[in-house]
Amino acid sequence: FYATSFVLALAASWTGGLGWSAVPLILAYGLHLAWQAARLRLDNPAGALRLFKSNAWAGLVLFAGIVAGTM
Repeated sequence: FYATSFVLALAASWTGGLGWSAVPLILAYGLHLAWQAARLRLDNPAGALRLFKSNAWAGLVLFAGIVAGTM
C-alpha cells in the first residue's frame, strides 16, 4: 500500500501539472513511508503507534510537495 501510495502521488503530480519542484518532496514522502515499513515491528505496539502517528509528517511533506509544485 505504501508503494502504491507513492506511485499514485507521483502520477497525480504529473497529471495535475505540478512543477518539478514537487518531485523532491514527493520522493521524501516515499522515503518516509519506506522508513516506516522498515521500522515496523508487530511485537512492539508502542513503536507501531509512534510510526502511525508519524503519518502526520508524511502528510505534511506530501502537502508541501503539492504546494511547492503549484508555485
